[in-house]
Amino acid sequence: MKSALPGSIPQHRLGGATLNVAKPKKGSSVAVFGLGAVSLAAAEGARISGASQIIGIDRNPKRFEEAKKFGVNEFVNPKDHDRPVQGYC
Repeated sequence: MKSALPGSIPQHRLGGATLNVAKPKKGSSVAVFGLGAVSLAAAEGARISGASQIIGIDRNPKRFEEAKKFGVNEFVNPKDHDRPVQGYC
C-alpha cells in the first residue's frame, strides 16, 4: 500500500516514533487512540512495520474512512460502548 501522506516525505520519516520507539513486529496488533494527524502518522508507521491489526479509536466516526488510507483496519467508537475501550481491544 502506498503512503497516504505527501510524496515529498521520505518513507523512513513516516510514523517515526512508531517505527523507532514502539517497534511493532510484523503481524502484531497496534491500537491508535484518536485519529488526528499525529495518530494517523503512528498508524502509517505501524502499517509500514507490518502490523496486521491496526485499531483506530476515536469518538468521531467521520474520521474512520480517512484512517483506512493510513492502514487502520478496525475501528472502535468509545461512545458505542458502556465500558472502557480497553476491554474491546
